[in-house]
Amino acid sequence: MANQVASNPKLIEACLFWDKITEALMSLEKGGKVDLSNLRPAGNYIYSENDYRPLACRIDGNVAQVTVGSSPGHATHIVLEEGAGRIAYYDVDKTVNEIMKGLLESEANMECTVVEGGVDCKGLKEDKLKDLFRVLAMPTSMDLRQQFCREIAGQLEGYCVKRERQLFEQIKSMFK
Repeated sequence: MANQVASNPKLIEACLFWDKITEALMSLEKGGKVDLSNLRPAGNYIYSENDYRPLACRIDGNVAQVTVGSSPGHATHIVLEEGAGRIAYYDVDKTVNEIMKGLLESEANMECTVVEGGVDCKGLKEDKLKDLFRVLAMPTSMDLRQQFCREIAGQLEGYCVKRERQLFEQIKSMFK
């Protein structure tokens, strides 16, 4: 028992908040209230069922591992350290990584760098955990939303990136 580490209550609270958001966004009730024009076909939701099913948040002490999609390794690793923590978001899609970098910097007030295979950020403060986890509701199926916007709806990449930010603003106003 002496080797067990108590999970950080702030991380637990943030994971529960993230779970509430992702569950609501997958449901008809909340997902239907979000403007998805040019991001998903009519009648579809923010997440694909395949991407939603594996979503999970695991906490061990001051470390959280958040699975954010169905692709192997599509996750975020969070280390909450005294003073400032860090995160590593893993994804191979360059456009998604650029969008996530922007959201993480503007919403969680971190300094981020796009790296091969994801985004690395430093400077996470405990009082920004809720903002961070709100952002972590976004990458699930973002690649599919971006692909639909560009290839099916025929929009330019800049427009599609802007629409993703607009989608986030809608979600942000729903989950404070």
